Amino acid sequence: MKAIRIRNIIVAILFICGILFGMVISFPSIASIIDKKSASQETTRFKAFEENYSSIFTNYDSTINIYGAIQKILGKREVKNFDVVKDDAGQLYKTEPMERSSSKEVNQTADIYQKLACATENNGGAFFFVQAPFKSTEGIHELKGYDDSYMDTNYTSLLDELERRNISAIDLRNFKECCQYYKTDHHWTVESSFLATVKTLEFIQSETDIGWEHDKYNLSNFSTLSYPSSFLGSNGIRVGKYYGGVDDFNILVPNFKTDFTYQHLVDGTITKEQSGDFFQAFIDKSILTDETYHNKYNALLQGGYVENIITNHNISNDKKLLFISHSYGRPMTQYLSLSFSEVRYLDPQDGRYNDNYLTYINDYKPDIVIVMYDDFINIEN
Repeated sequence: MKAIRIRNIIVAILFICGILFGMVISFPSIASIIDKKSASQETTRFKAFEENYSSIFTNYDSTINIYGAIQKILGKREVKNFDVVKDDAGQLYKTEPMERSSSKEVNQTADIYQKLACATENNGGAFFFVQAPFKSTEGIHELKGYDDSYMDTNYTSLLDELERRNISAIDLRNFKECCQYYKTDHHWTVESSFLATVKTLEFIQSETDIGWEHDKYNLSNFSTLSYPSSFLGSNGIRVGKYYGGVDDFNILVPNFKTDFTYQHLVDGTITKEQSGDFFQAFIDKSILTDETYHNKYNALLQGGYVENIITNHNISNDKKLLFISHSYGRPMTQYLSLSFSEVRYLDPQDGRYNDNYLTYINDYKPDIVIVMYDDFINIEN
């Protein structure tokens, strides 16, 4: 007991020293802002403040790394008041309690999706629901009791209700290859999203003929671009790189000829446009090569998060796809785009694309609509 007490005291002293070191480093830059003589130079002062803020955040980053390292030395399974937990395989999870959805809530969501399906079919298209997998502590023996979320139950309830209403649906949770996640993040890997694309297109082709070229998606037709130990995800950033490690980040890129135009729109205005092959059109290389930028997932689909329009200039069909999804859909959109003349990807989360989706379908008239989302979608003005 005495040895443990001494060890804890030493660890605490090291932790406090780390915090003080970060604070001391930030003092000179704070003082430089206070010493600004010209109160009228608002732009200059704001820029100085921004630079100092970034500096403080860097120091805060170091403090988190020190804290995480200490927790690892102590053998802690949970960090930040049980906010992040780690399993025996080193996977990090953010504990997010979710209440069980009532039958009324499930039916309200299903009503929205049924209206979207009817609008799609009335315009000559086909509607599909895709249940994405998600990173969860459920079924992990060593983490039993850490998470009381009903997420899995809620998603299953919605899926069952949609199938009861004869809405075509596929559950990607049933495929192990689609359920691989980054160690430090909540997203599935790019490789998993690629395999999920294949499963989804196989299912759609079995329901309606879209002229899908299955052989195009043979893994032998793709190369893997690897960025080792470069990705610190949404869970890892909370606990530092020493507690949970850092992920490799890989992207599957077609070996065959591709030609795309990518546009990202916010409120109908183009904010980004790229043309070229798969990598040139979709991947933000600056994020991948920036060693100080942790979230490599944002390199996918140029970081697009509102309305994304992709034109495939190297395909013989004229099929249009509307894909409605959260951020799991970002890498998947890239691979879906290989099979359609045009793909539009909308993210319905708050603060993203929140206009009327019924209106969008009626105006766009897509051949295929895929919804990979489990919550309310706006269908009102």
